[in-house]
This record gives sequence, C-alpha cells and structure tokens, in this order.
Amino acid sequence: MRHHALALATAIALSCTGVAHAADPVAGSFASSIAQKISFDIDFFGTLTGAVSAAATPLSGFKISSVTVNGVLLSDLIPGDSYFAEFTFDVAPGTMTIDIKGTSIKGGMYTGAFAVTPVPEPATVGMALAGLALVGGVAAVRRRRG
Repeated sequence: MRHHALALATAIALSCTGVAHAADPVAGSFASSIAQKISFDIDFFGTLTGAVSAAATPLSGFKISSVTVNGVLLSDLIPGDSYFAEFTFDVAPGTMTIDIKGTSIKGGMYTGAFAVTPVPEPATVGMALAGLALVGGVAAVRRRRG
C-alpha cells in the first residue's frame, strides 16, 4: 500500500508541475500637489486595496474633487476640511489605474497608498486538497492495520 500512496503522490505532483506559481504582491505609495493618474500592471487575480487622503483649508492644502479606481468613481469621498477615500476591488490581470483629480491651494498635497494581494490559483488549492486527501488516506490505512 505504501508503494501505491507514493505512486499517487508522485503522479499528483507531476501533473501539477508548472501550473501553479506564487505571485508576488504589488504595492506602492504616492504623494503629489497636482492631479494625476497612477497606472501599474499585474499578471494575476487579486484584491486591490488602498486609500487617498488630503487636508485643505481656505489658505492651503489639496481639495480632491474625485477619485476613480479602474474606471469606478468612488462615491464615499466626503469633501470638507479633509478628504479621504478607501477602496477594495477584486481585480484580474491587466492595467490598474488610480485617477486623482482636484485643486492644490498654495502647494498643498495629497497622499495615497495601494496594494494588490494575489488570490490563490485553482491549481494551488487543488494541490493542497490532494495532499490532504493523500495524508488522510495514509492515516486511514495505518489505522486499519494497527
């Protein structure tokens, strides 16, 4: 039975070789006194999270008029003396964009940060489940024998 379990484990490992790879997270931060569009590429499915903030007074600061992430206008941006927007999106491989529009008052700035964390690929999940099934099968055989 040991040989069967070893053969099964080898077959599973060989069938999944090269299919799954770990994607590295992508992250960045930005600060500016002018409206800008931040663009970056990812090659994996993941979750994009981030935030943009600024402070403004009648004498200085940055008044954010809109924040758009991948073409979606963030509606939770509340104008006033301070501006803040958070976002979380499930994303597919491709170009991501964060577009900040507004007006600088006497050199005022806004800041922001983003991160894209990968979602486990189906092959990775499949390999983990196959490994658990194999370990469970070996444990069941050992229990019956002993």
